[in-house]
Amino acid sequence: MQKKGKFLRRVYAVAIAALFILLCTISVSATDATNYTYTLSADGEWKHTQDAYLVSKLLLKTSGLSQPQDIFVKDDGLYIADTGNARILHYDIKTGDVKEYGKDTLSSPTGVFVANNGDLYAADNTNESVYVFSSDGKLINTYARPTTATFGTNTQYIPSKVAVNNSGILYIVSEGSYDGMVQLDREGNFLGYYGYNNNPMSVTEYLQDLFFTEEQKSQLFNRVPLSFYSLSIDKKGLIYTVTQSVKGNAVKKHDISGRNILSSDMQDEKNFVDIAVGRYGQIYAVTQTGLLFEYDTDGNLLFSLGGMAASKERSGLFTLASAVAADAYGNVYILDSERGLVHVLTPTDFAASVHTAMNLYNNGNYEESLELWRNITQISGNCRLVENSMANCYFQLQDYESAAKYYRDAQNRKGYSDAYWQIRNEYAKTMIPYILCAVVLVVVITAVYKARFRKNTGKKEKSKFEKDMLLIFKVVRHPVDSFYSIRHEGAGSILSASVIYLTGLIVFAFNFIGRGFVASNYNLDNTSPFYVVLLFMVPLLLFVGCNFLVGEINESEGRFRDVYISTAYVMSPFIAIMPVIIAFSYFMTLSESRLLNLASYVVYVWIAVLLCIALSNIHAYGFWGVAKNLLITVFLMAVVVLAISLMGMFWDQIIDFISSVIKEVSYHAV
Repeated sequence: MQKKGKFLRRVYAVAIAALFILLCTISVSATDATNYTYTLSADGEWKHTQDAYLVSKLLLKTSGLSQPQDIFVKDDGLYIADTGNARILHYDIKTGDVKEYGKDTLSSPTGVFVANNGDLYAADNTNESVYVFSSDGKLINTYARPTTATFGTNTQYIPSKVAVNNSGILYIVSEGSYDGMVQLDREGNFLGYYGYNNNPMSVTEYLQDLFFTEEQKSQLFNRVPLSFYSLSIDKKGLIYTVTQSVKGNAVKKHDISGRNILSSDMQDEKNFVDIAVGRYGQIYAVTQTGLLFEYDTDGNLLFSLGGMAASKERSGLFTLASAVAADAYGNVYILDSERGLVHVLTPTDFAASVHTAMNLYNNGNYEESLELWRNITQISGNCRLVENSMANCYFQLQDYESAAKYYRDAQNRKGYSDAYWQIRNEYAKTMIPYILCAVVLVVVITAVYKARFRKNTGKKEKSKFEKDMLLIFKVVRHPVDSFYSIRHEGAGSILSASVIYLTGLIVFAFNFIGRGFVASNYNLDNTSPFYVVLLFMVPLLLFVGCNFLVGEINESEGRFRDVYISTAYVMSPFIAIMPVIIAFSYFMTLSESRLLNLASYVVYVWIAVLLCIALSNIHAYGFWGVAKNLLITVFLMAVVVLAISLMGMFWDQIIDFISSVIKEVSYHAV
């Protein structure tokens, strides 16, 4: 009986454990239904954080929406551009009442906006017009194609989205309008285009633009800026836009002149379809695949969540998202065009705390905001959002040391530069007298040293290695004589050149990953030392080998020794000057570091000039001979790199082929 009781208790325990696991699994599935929330860690990597929003409800599931394209929230009203049903649908969030606008007027409305006075604007791309309805549904105005001569006769006018400021100025996104948004006044007069998208050229396109004829360029290229896809407007009248098929500049916040005031390196996506502005000025942008990105007023990423419902329908996941809107309570509404419904996302306590901290900062309550950000850190851990926000608070509280620390942790170089500038000013006021005394002392000691040892004739004769190393400084001052000495008088050696290569590698490594924080994006945390070594040595050795081979083919007078040694001494300005530039990078602000970049470019140009002088002496070439030699050398280097790449791609096949050949030979030999 005891054995039977123990057996039953074990069965019972196993059953309870299985039930607990099942409940946990169900709970996880329910949580996963809204998908995870991500933000950026301090080092710029995606990081899972606390849930920012949860789906509170699904709206309009039974309203029969057909391919809706836009959504707008005003007070407690939800306005949907129900494109497939040729109407604007108004849904009262509190009562659930439904009302229609423009059923007998609209054809395929794709954009909707409601002004403060209650007038409803609908952009209809099929009718090529923007219609205005009163709050009771009456048509009161129509903005058809502008008739003014400044608009042009061949310009497309296909309104897809619309927004209106407090002065009654219309901002219209017109499909295929590459000049910007169409701007109309109350009477429908064309005021001009607002905002613009740049169309940057690649290096290849830039070279083609230089050498191709106008006829060739007109046939090969169609370089027109991308048109805006959607827009939104905030309480202050600032316009926000999204552009598709572009990354790093997809979200824009336009000033009065239409210029983008957000950073061009924002964390964004290429397929944003709509944009909205929250109650605290935060920016929401949604992709077709249902990813929701939330930014602060400066374009810094707060959260990313959502996604596509791939296998089955889930709350918070979307089949085809088409629009986003936000209300005064912090709720976010995302329109699913494929399923014809609206997901309502409600902020969690975590997101509400972040929004409150942002609002406190924007209203000048820096101490309260800082305290709240500290509490948020206990929940979210270290992430770029929190680090940067705390740095902003410290900066406004004039605690520049702490601000610089947190800006550095958040990888915010501009903020760090501003904080460091304040710190440096404070130190300069107290340290300048000491620095001047130190400079005077160094000058006096140097003068005494020179006066004492100037007449010393018992100097020891320098060894050849010492002379070869000091040749670095002679190359900087007298390059032609120095390279002539290397070619004809035996100056330099394989040993000294190898030491110079090693020194150049050390300087290159420090220049690449050892510059001051504001002067470089690379450090040991995000860059492999092995990669740095390859980046320096591979091109250098390839050049030496390929240049020698090109010289041999052209029967030049250069020997391998001359190419190897002269190429090393070509780096003389880099070795002599770059350490000074690296040292100064630790004391420069972001704007001042541009002077260091200019100095670096001068060094690189200097190296190029020295290389031409060296090749002229090594191979006994004139100007055109040197140019030809360089071009063929670079071409041969590219061929070698391509050949090695192909070998790497087919290395497994090559090994299998060699192995099969060996086996075949062995088989026949036996």
